[in-house]
Amino acid sequence: MKRVIALSLMGLTASLAFAEIRYSVGVQTEPGRWLVTIEVPIRAAETQLQMPNWAPGTYSLRRDWNSVEAITATIDGQAATLGKANDYTWTAATPKGKTLKVTYKLPAAFNQERGHFSGPSTYLYVVGRKEEKTRLQLTLPEGWLSFCGLEQTKVPHEYVAPDYDVLADNPVSVGKLTYDTYTVRKVPHTIVYHAGNTEKVDRKKVLDTLIKISESQAKFFGGLPFKKYIWHIIVNDAPDGGWGLEHLSSTQIGMAVGFGPGIQAVMSHEYFHAWNVKRIRSKVLGPFDYTKLPITGALWWLEGVTDYYAYVIPSRDGVFDKDFWMRTLLSNHQQVRRNPARLRVSAYDSSAKVGEAANGQGNSDGFEISYYDLGHILGMCLDIELRHQTKGKRSLDDVMKSLFKMTHNKPGFEEDEIRKQLIRVGGAAMGPIYDQWVMKPGDYPVEDQLKKVGMEIAQMEESFTKLPVDVMVSRDGMKVEKVPEGSELQVGDVLKAVQGDNVPVSQRGQQTFLRRNIERLKIGDEVTVQFLRGTETKEVKIRLVEGKRPVQKIQPRTGASADEIKLREGWLGR
Repeated sequence: MKRVIALSLMGLTASLAFAEIRYSVGVQTEPGRWLVTIEVPIRAAETQLQMPNWAPGTYSLRRDWNSVEAITATIDGQAATLGKANDYTWTAATPKGKTLKVTYKLPAAFNQERGHFSGPSTYLYVVGRKEEKTRLQLTLPEGWLSFCGLEQTKVPHEYVAPDYDVLADNPVSVGKLTYDTYTVRKVPHTIVYHAGNTEKVDRKKVLDTLIKISESQAKFFGGLPFKKYIWHIIVNDAPDGGWGLEHLSSTQIGMAVGFGPGIQAVMSHEYFHAWNVKRIRSKVLGPFDYTKLPITGALWWLEGVTDYYAYVIPSRDGVFDKDFWMRTLLSNHQQVRRNPARLRVSAYDSSAKVGEAANGQGNSDGFEISYYDLGHILGMCLDIELRHQTKGKRSLDDVMKSLFKMTHNKPGFEEDEIRKQLIRVGGAAMGPIYDQWVMKPGDYPVEDQLKKVGMEIAQMEESFTKLPVDVMVSRDGMKVEKVPEGSELQVGDVLKAVQGDNVPVSQRGQQTFLRRNIERLKIGDEVTVQFLRGTETKEVKIRLVEGKRPVQKIQPRTGASADEIKLREGWLGR
C-alpha cells in the first residue's frame, strides 16, 4: 500500500505574492521518498537552483544531486522547462510570472513511522539568493511530531530561517518519536530518538549526563548562544562509541545503546561545537560556498581543540573522571607519534590541504594525519604553555572566550587571528611557539609540557582481556597472526564479528573495536566469533584469556615543585 502524506504551504496558491523562499518536505513511506517543494518569488529572467556539493561540518565532496528524482517545475501553475547547467545546477527561464515552483523526490528510509533528514542533502538553493529569508512548512498526520532547531511559528510544524545557510544547518526529525526534555539557563533542550532500538536505551542516564554536559559548558562560556537545542539521535546496537555532526542549535548523533564514556565524549564534543565552529569560525565557514570545499588552516583548532575541551570542561566539573581525560590525552599523543606523516605535515597543512585527500574528494579527518589528534594535543600544549608563561594567571580558556566574543554574530576570524590571540593572552613568546608547533611539522614537546604542570608519562604493565589469538589490524581486515595449539582459528583467518558486532573496515576502527568489544569483558568469558577463511564464513565459540602489555600512564610526577603543582591544580581543576 502506498501512503502519501501531502505537505501544503498553508493553502497558498502560486498567484499569491510572498517575500521569502518557501520549502516543504513530505514523506512517501512506500517506497521511501522525501517529497520536496521549493517556491521562489521570480526576480530575474533566469533562475538557477543548486544542490550543495558538501555539507558544513564535513570536509568531503558529495554527489547528492545524483539522488534527485522526478524534478519538475511550474511558473504560476503552468509547466516550465528545467535545464541542467552542470551536475548540480538546474536552470529555468523565468521572464514572466510571480512564482517558480520546483518539486522533486529524494530517497528516504522510514522505520516505525519515524524519519530524519539533513538540509544540505535535501534543499536546493537559489543561486545568488541564499541570503533571503526562508520558510519551511510541514503538514503531518495526526499524532506525528516534528523537531527542528529553527525558530517555530505559531502554525503547527512551520519553521522560519533568516537565510538558506541557517535553514540547511538545521536537520529535521518527524514521526511518532520518543523524546525527553530538559532546561539549562532557561533554554529548552530536546533529546529526540528518531531511529534505532530506542527501547534498549537508558534514557534517564542519557538525560542526566546531557544535563551535566550542557550546564558545564554553559558555565564555561557564561551562557548559551541559542534559544533552543535539539539532540537528533539514532541508536546503534553497540556497547560504546558513535559519531556526531554539529549544527547551530542542534546536533546529529549516532549513539551506542551502551552509552559508555566514548559516546558521552562525542556528545560533549558536538555540544561544544555550538560555540567553536558554528560561531567561533574561520571566515570561509559562513556564509558558505557550497560548490567547493572551504580552505582553512584552522581545522586543528575548530575540531581538535574542540575535542580537547570536550574532555577538559566535563572533567573539571566532575562529569567525566579525570583518569578518562588523561587516558584520552595519552591516546591522542600516541596516535600522533605513531604516524610518520607528523614529520612532514603540520597541523596547519593537515587542515588547509584536507581537500587534497582521497584524490581530491577530501575527508573529515585531515591531510595524511588527523587534525583531531594534532589539535587535541596542541590544545594541551598551548594551554599549559599559556599557564606557564603567565604564572597561572591566563590560559587557553581566555583565547577561546576572546574568539567567541570577537566572532559571535559577526564575520569569522582571519587565518592569523589565533596566533594574535595567543600573543595577546600569553605575551610575545607565544608567536614563535605558534609558528613552530602549528605551522611546521615535527614532534610536539608533550613530555616537557607535562613536566611544567608536575606530570609525567610513566611506563608500567597491565593485565587486559584478550582473544586467545594474536590479531593484526590492516586494510584487509583484522587478521589472525598467531594461534595457540588446539585453536579452532587459524593463521590468516579474518575476523568479521564478535558477539554479533561487526568488525569495522578502518584500521583505527578495528583498534577501537578491540578495546570496546573485547577488553570490556571478563577473562574467562565465552564469546562467539565469526570469521572468514578463504571464501567461507565460519563461526566458533572461544574463551577470552588474560594478556599482559606494557602501558603508559599520565600521572603526577614525584618531586614536582610547588609552582608546578599550583599550575597543575589550575589546569586539572581542583
